[in-house]
Amino acid sequence: MSRFPSLPGSEYEEDDAKYNMICDKHKHLLETLPKGSGWRIQHLYNYSGFWLGPMTLKSNLLLHTYFKYEPTDIILASFMKSGTTWLKALMFSTLNRDHYSFSNHHLHNNSPQSTFPYLDAESYPMTDFTTFSAPRLFATHFARTLLPACMSSCKFVYVCRDPKDILVSKWHFMSKLRSKDLPPLSFDEAFELFCLGVSEFGPFWEHVLSYWRASLESPDKILFLRYEELMKQPEVVVRKLADFMGKPVTMEEEKKGVVGEIINLCSFENLRNLEVNKKGVEKFGKLVEVEKQQFFRKGEIGDWKNYLSEEMKDRIDGIIDEKFKGSDSFNRDLLKSGKQLSYSTKQFTHNMSMNKIGPTISHRLQVSMKGGHHNVNGTPTDFKNFSRSVKLFVDRMLHYSVTHLDKRNDPINVFVVKFDKEDNSASCSCMCFMRIGYLCRHVFCVYRVNNVDTIPSRYIAERWTKDLLPKRIFDISNGYGVDSTPRSLLRFEILDSVTECVDALRSDDDGLSFFATRIRELKDHIFRNIVSNFNSKKCNDDVIEDLLGITGNVEVSCSNPEGIRNKGTGKSRRIGSSFERSAEKPKKAPRLYRTCFKYVTDHDSRNCKKKNPDSNTST
Repeated sequence: MSRFPSLPGSEYEEDDAKYNMICDKHKHLLETLPKGSGWRIQHLYNYSGFWLGPMTLKSNLLLHTYFKYEPTDIILASFMKSGTTWLKALMFSTLNRDHYSFSNHHLHNNSPQSTFPYLDAESYPMTDFTTFSAPRLFATHFARTLLPACMSSCKFVYVCRDPKDILVSKWHFMSKLRSKDLPPLSFDEAFELFCLGVSEFGPFWEHVLSYWRASLESPDKILFLRYEELMKQPEVVVRKLADFMGKPVTMEEEKKGVVGEIINLCSFENLRNLEVNKKGVEKFGKLVEVEKQQFFRKGEIGDWKNYLSEEMKDRIDGIIDEKFKGSDSFNRDLLKSGKQLSYSTKQFTHNMSMNKIGPTISHRLQVSMKGGHHNVNGTPTDFKNFSRSVKLFVDRMLHYSVTHLDKRNDPINVFVVKFDKEDNSASCSCMCFMRIGYLCRHVFCVYRVNNVDTIPSRYIAERWTKDLLPKRIFDISNGYGVDSTPRSLLRFEILDSVTECVDALRSDDDGLSFFATRIRELKDHIFRNIVSNFNSKKCNDDVIEDLLGITGNVEVSCSNPEGIRNKGTGKSRRIGSSFERSAEKPKKAPRLYRTCFKYVTDHDSRNCKKKNPDSNTST
């Protein structure tokens, strides 16, 4: 690539024996390998199961011969049009966030494609990458099986995308790069070639599976991302990238909003609108030039709906389901035969994944813990060494039983909590966190027993993060109807300052003790020197005198009003409260009495004058 310096020609002479052998091998491959129709050029060649152009094939041979890897290298791998440009910007900005300010960033004057080189576009003589500072960043579209085996010690960030969106985006991209000597490539032709797997660096499914299978074997070396996940939760992905690349986001950076700044800088809209990405071309190797604006078309999820019919969609989905069958490619918690695993094995695999242990290793771990190695690949010596590692791992795990009791202290339910002393991770048999995303009270019981005062970040959702809103919102002075006199504002400021100090030291016993001592000293100083005449009893007496309007030592007696008893009935009964009055029985409504045909409330058949004239006769 033109941006990176090359070694002097004296080191790589044109008649170099190795290079001549590569040229001979390349020529022989082009004559013997199966051919297919290309999207940009006339022919593609099937090399080791993947379709490559002639120059890309030669770059792969040069890579195997001349590339000198370093264990600290970080390589962005992807199928074409899977979001590579966006990931290059994010990775570069995240790793180099200390070197540039966001107001005058490197990406303001340089395109994302120029931030680090493509290994696919190297030609002879190869670029001198030894001058790059560690960790070195590279990008590639080669499948994992096409890369040198020695690169397995490097870290890979792989991003995959919905194949239907890849098809549409790649067709647009390649149509503009297609040779003018070739007839235009229709979308129907591109669709048919894609379904057959014939496309640059394809087939798509084999490309994805090559990195997915490698991630199962080395989950600490390959970070597997999805473009759709990046679109929906960019903050989560940026933090994953930072952790994976060995430069995690600090609490200070979180407070400063560095993650948000990176996302805004590298957003699709911002990059597309930068002047540097609107004009000029990007060179790949010696022959390929691409206009910079071609890297920013739409970047949407689901744009395939505007191009694919229902039959086309069903065909691609059917192919993907068939090719990924048994691989469970988009669920990192399960093994390749996940549907055939028992529930306990799936649960065990999930727990191991939370401890950054991949499915393959967790399977071997489970077999070892059960005391058998008949299904574990390796020699007895390998198994012995592995069992020793298992023992070291198990020793750090604690198991607690949390029992629910009824009122009679009889056990109702018993839950098992597994606690890791190293990173404070915990899992409970009630599986509350797996089901609804919240830690259960059983885990908090274990945390309390082990004096864990900070919840691990993996269990904290974004909406729970403390200090998410500015503290000034919660100041007393911003309350509704607050006294705004200067004296009151000073009191509020003092209370806010004390509250902030206590909050900052809530987990520091020594700090709280020191703060309490200084507060007591300040209190004694105030009472001794500033308000030395302070007398609480005198102050209380003054308040009472102001309320009653009397002065001096006057006896004040409070008693019930005369003539009113505290209890009883009649005219002298005590005054009832509003609640008691409301509770009195309401008067009966008048009703029509059929003997006298009157609406009455005070008599019935026993004392009706008309029915019983003698009812009022005195005896």
